[in-house]
Amino acid sequence: MSLSRVKWSRVRFRDLESIGNYDSPDAQLGARERTMRSRWEDIMCFIESDRLWPPVATVHHKFDPAFREVLARLPQRAFDSVLFRISFIVEDPSIGMLAVNVPAPVCADSRHGIDTIVFYHTSWKLSQGALVGLVAHEIAHSFVRGKDYRDDERRVTAKVCSWGFGKELAVLRAEKLAMVQHKRPNRPTKRKRPTSPKTETVT
Repeated sequence: MSLSRVKWSRVRFRDLESIGNYDSPDAQLGARERTMRSRWEDIMCFIESDRLWPPVATVHHKFDPAFREVLARLPQRAFDSVLFRISFIVEDPSIGMLAVNVPAPVCADSRHGIDTIVFYHTSWKLSQGALVGLVAHEIAHSFVRGKDYRDDERRVTAKVCSWGFGKELAVLRAEKLAMVQHKRPNRPTKRKRPTSPKTETVT
């Protein structure tokens, strides 16, 4: 079975992990299982490399599963492009870093350079589903170029949905809208001028 025959949008990281942890050698696995184990090994190598800063295992208890889930479900061509074209920086105030210089990997394509995606700590407020949608959305920006912001976002949405993350993208949008509405200050209600008590005049 070729890599392109695997329906990655239906795969979950837990599926890859269970196959990756099999005691059986590759020779005893079927073609599908070997392909999935290969994807799992690539993911594990990626998150332990200099392409993701700081190391996920030390700080990103929430980002880690969302990131692995997206890498597990990307189409093969998109996954390969992520391996060679994108670096990630995840901001976490708890580790007290002022700045980070992400070294370019040896295998980087110098003609196109490497996209670096930075995740800020405000994203930790999102649910796991919304965070999956966010990671997929940001990765999709490396695959499309629109003529303006609106066109770019339309193309990104189409790409994310074609990868099978439409549900998570919808969750992301709903939670972002809720966050914006929560930040909006309530309009002060107009206070009525106090009326003087009525008095009766005695004639």
